[in-house]
Amino acid sequence: FPCLLDGCRQICQSATDLARHRQCLRHRAPEYSCLGCRHPFTRPDALKRHLNAKPACKQRH
Repeated sequence: FPCLLDGCRQICQSATDLARHRQCLRHRAPEYSCLGCRHPFTRPDALKRHLNAKPACKQRH
């Protein structure tokens, strides 16, 4: 499942992986950001994973 957006060369193993890849910062503007460090995220699960790994950031949410 090759990504054909913006000349991207990513090849994914499944359609689900491709759909998730297309949500990356390369293809979408970030919709979520960490209130602690202002890091941008395009998916809510990525922000949640970040907050679980960074206790100082999690305290700001």
